[in-house]
Amino acid sequence: MSKNNDIYIENRASSAAKKINKLNIPDEIKKQLIDKKVFDFWFNNKELRALSDNIDIAGGESIQYAASGNYDNHTALIICTNMRVMIINKNMFIGGDFTDIPLNMINGVSIKTRLFLSDIQITNGATNIFLNDLDKTAAPILADTIKSRSKNYQQSIQSAQYKIQQKILKI
Repeated sequence: MSKNNDIYIENRASSAAKKINKLNIPDEIKKQLIDKKVFDFWFNNKELRALSDNIDIAGGESIQYAASGNYDNHTALIICTNMRVMIINKNMFIGGDFTDIPLNMINGVSIKTRLFLSDIQITNGATNIFLNDLDKTAAPILADTIKSRSKNYQQSIQSAQYKIQQKILKI
């Protein structure tokens, strides 16, 4: 990224941190969002509150990045953690949708940038998940985070499996 883009992100993250601190969500979630410089959560206050019911902080799950976009024609919050990608949509009055994709199930991530917004496609086996109308600056950060966290997670699983196989061979 360019220096100007880094400054732009820092400014947006700083402004967002003030808004995040005012939200009625657990302090640990606030801290993680601020530490990861999440700045794009437009009209997602309900989704942010629902995040605390869906993230397993006690089990070691942590937010890596998050952004706002559209999923299945509804405004949604897309969160990449160190274990999965969560898509949370809380409807205006009642109900909502929650989708999660374990990182080891992600086969690919692609991004399409338009003039002002971007789209992300996550390939999960034979299924494609389309996330539309993400902020043009936040989308590549989210896509890169999903790619790298998925790769790291899959490598850690493979490493653990290899270690188990080696222990079995010694027996």
